[in-house]
Amino acid sequence: MMAYYIFFCVVGLAAGMFLDVWIECLIAETSIKEGLKKRRRLPNPLVMFLTAIIFMLLLKRYSISIEYFAAIFLMALLIAVFYVDSKRRIIPNELVLAGLLGSVLLLASNLFGCKYIFGEGWQEHLLGLLPGSGFLMLVALMGKVLYKTDNAMGMGDIKIYAPIGLILGWKLCMVSVFIAMAAAAFTSIGLLVAGKKKRKDSVPFGPFIAVGTLVALLWGHDMIKGYMIWGL
Repeated sequence: MMAYYIFFCVVGLAAGMFLDVWIECLIAETSIKEGLKKRRRLPNPLVMFLTAIIFMLLLKRYSISIEYFAAIFLMALLIAVFYVDSKRRIIPNELVLAGLLGSVLLLASNLFGCKYIFGEGWQEHLLGLLPGSGFLMLVALMGKVLYKTDNAMGMGDIKIYAPIGLILGWKLCMVSVFIAMAAAAFTSIGLLVAGKKKRKDSVPFGPFIAVGTLVALLWGHDMIKGYMIWGL
């Protein structure tokens, strides 16, 4: 098993190098080809090591399985979301489209008997669109109608939850949304109390989506089981 950890640690570092280039290009709004030509700085070690650590944590949780490859694909995407949304306050369509392509391929794998445990069938994965994109769309509409603002929820946040929901299924997607919104609320309150933000200021939601999804992948099933036991 140690050999697997070493191998996927190296894979994670390599993936982190690629992600760093992609993140830089998305922040600078240039193509990867142009970004590689203009690139002069060394790779960001934080992105590389964060990717490697997440790859190993997910390996411990899922071992070598289709779930593992689905999880590292999703988290690699969300690491990019984390950094780009933090810098630009936007989740580019390129990330959404990459996520949708991966999620469709995973759903199609069910047709060939490659079922993965995030959901109990393709129906649960399709329902994953509701607690993520569906709920956040409702939040955005309520903000527009009740508070006359378009800042209640960004469209990028709504769109990126489509591939997340399709990959995770509705149960784990609910965990992701709950953790993301709770973390965003506590952070906003903390920044407000510390005087770092004003009441009308917003914080990028993409980083919290990444954190919420990682928590859902690592401990979501345990959280659901615990809720059901205590709820009963």
